[in-house]
Amino acid sequence: MKQMLSMSKNIKYLEQKCYNEFDKLHIHEQYCWGCGKLKPLSRAHIIRRSERSDLRFDVNNLAYLCFGSSDSCHDIWDNYSWHELDPLLEICRLKCFYKFVDYIRKVDKEKYKRLISYMKETLNKY
Repeated sequence: MKQMLSMSKNIKYLEQKCYNEFDKLHIHEQYCWGCGKLKPLSRAHIIRRSERSDLRFDVNNLAYLCFGSSDSCHDIWDNYSWHELDPLLEICRLKCFYKFVDYIRKVDKEKYKRLISYMKETLNKY
């Protein structure tokens, strides 16, 4: 039990260290990268921690996105559906969309191929 608590503290420490480094790198970009709003902001993972735990502490896998409502950029990105036209168009409207997709292309070629394939399939349906 003590070991689990210690690991949990270490993860929280590393996560906070990563967030602090990210904040310093982007001190002049503390607005929503999806729509430009100033608040409320969260640090979002471009590639989910559950998908690629090895990128959890990669500052390049983070972005500022607004949150707090069902139409927030964080929710749009985090709950994306590449299989339906309306959600796909919502995702594409995010100002950071191409930056995110380019990051995915660089670090996870398989995920990138799947996303492009989903987009093509969805767009071809309509």
